[in-house]
Amino acid sequence: MQRALFLYLPEDAWRARVVASKWVGNGRVVVAADDFGWSEVAHAGDNVPGLDRWERPPSIVVVLVTQETKVDPRITQSVEATTQRRIPIIGIDVSAIRDESGQKDAAFGSAWPEFRRYYAWWRDNGDTEIGEWIDFEIRAAAAIERA
Repeated sequence: MQRALFLYLPEDAWRARVVASKWVGNGRVVVAADDFGWSEVAHAGDNVPGLDRWERPPSIVVVLVTQETKVDPRITQSVEATTQRRIPIIGIDVSAIRDESGQKDAAFGSAWPEFRRYYAWWRDNGDTEIGEWIDFEIRAAAAIERA
């Protein structure tokens, strides 16, 4: 079973539901950051929400990126902890997905060095390709582990 932990800011929960709903199913499990409470992450630098509470860590961590994401300490600390634990991590720019009030954000446009890959939901056809993005990264990480 593949497990993806989606990291996003609370104000992007609408966008997170859009993205996660395109990936879930067929043996895929989605756990979202808000399922574990952000207050812990804000105060416990290396505590990625959910990682310590699972018997088995997620197959991948997916950071949903907007302009505010990179400057939020809860996200940056989670990215650092994920990298230290050698869990594959990718970023998806979700700024082009309308929020619940129908607004889009300005595109973020740049990846973080910790990301294995960086995708733009609108440019890279996220509606149809998210499954392939995540599955590819999980397979690639598994191949590296075996090598």
